[in-house]
Amino acid sequence: MGSLPLPAEVWCIIRAMATKKMNTQVLLSTIATPVGPMYLGVLRQQDQPDRLCMLSFKPLHENNHHIIRLFRITPQGTDISHITPSACADQTKGQLDEYFQGLRKKFTIPLALLGTSFQNRVWNELLKIPFGQTRSYQQIAEAAGSPKGFRAVGGANNANNIAIMVPCHRVINATGKLGGYAGGLKTKCKLLDLESPQQPVLAMISPATI
Repeated sequence: MGSLPLPAEVWCIIRAMATKKMNTQVLLSTIATPVGPMYLGVLRQQDQPDRLCMLSFKPLHENNHHIIRLFRITPQGTDISHITPSACADQTKGQLDEYFQGLRKKFTIPLALLGTSFQNRVWNELLKIPFGQTRSYQQIAEAAGSPKGFRAVGGANNANNIAIMVPCHRVINATGKLGGYAGGLKTKCKLLDLESPQQPVLAMISPATI
């Protein structure tokens, strides 16, 4: 996988965003993957190690709405030459490359889960789903302590900013249907097929539904 230039609306390959306290930044970059370009964000906070806070199929302005609320974009033209590139970003790209080559089943990237209490509970349950397995929305709701909240689980999955590494693609309907996916149903199929090639999903899906 190689790096891609960010679209013009994000202004540059690495863009800092800062809180009003000016001690927090998000470093943005774009990477090429076998399922299309992905948008990567690394949270940098004073006196803390860098953590991955975004790995999205959509640019920041299209998705990741609560990240936009948390951080204000640095004005265009701001000098960011002093910003040190993040090793976390390089490690993320490397581990994703290994994942798509079939060489990695578990990620070790430090994560920043920036959501509500319920969303964080759901995302932490997603992290427990083993490679090559799936869970239903109902199962995740029960594990997150909200047995009747399976629809809310779908909402939390949609709000998940760290695709693949927080594996919301492993959550399907109790009936066996795939459910939704922010990266698109075809991408969800490809990820599930990559993790469980003995039970291919994509071949069973009608092209009209993808």
